Amino acid sequence: MESSSKNLSPHYIPHYSFELASQFHLFYQHCRILDDDPNNLDIVISRLLLSDATRIILNTCLTIMGMTSPEEM
Repeated sequence: MESSSKNLSPHYIPHYSFELASQFHLFYQHCRILDDDPNNLDIVISRLLLSDATRIILNTCLTIMGMTSPEEM
């Protein structure tokens, strides 16, 4: 955001958003987030936190661009 503002380059925001969404999509394809194995609880919590952080960042980017995001998918 700072770089976009400083360089008067608003196109950085949608490019960043697309790259983040693409990388999260790859992660989601290859990593099971919820797991029934109680030994993997730390991994599940980490993946849930990563998913929520991605949601927050993408929502912020969309809001800055004047767009809305879905509540759930």
